[in-house]
Amino acid sequence: FERRQWEGLRNYGEVIGFRNRADGDRWDVFVPGLEYELPLDTPFPLQRVLGVVLIKGGNHKLAIALPPPHAPPSRDAVEAGVQDFLRIYAREHPGQQSSRMRYLELDQAVAAAGTAERAAPKPPPSDKPPTR
Repeated sequence: FERRQWEGLRNYGEVIGFRNRADGDRWDVFVPGLEYELPLDTPFPLQRVLGVVLIKGGNHKLAIALPPPHAPPSRDAVEAGVQDFLRIYAREHPGQQSSRMRYLELDQAVAAAGTAERAAPKPPPSDKPPTR
């Protein structure tokens, strides 16, 4: 992770080994939902991609989850972190209209599995026919 001069932004970095065709730089990532700043210049394993911030021009950003102990505490925290990121990014890039940015979340089951707040397990299927 690296420090950006964007007030209010934390836990922003790059994926080592992958390049974004829009700008030739590594894929940009952020970890939404954490209430603390991760150590800078320290590689972390990626647990999963939660979603993608689609930005006009193709310089998209990946919202990621890290494994415990750095997993986001809840889906609500992730959603709030994504909204914060969108607001900060639009503010720091005056030519970028917030209406031209979208967050594409991966399906809810996958997204919930990336948080410390896990979805309740489903009961095993029953061999009995359904009752009315």
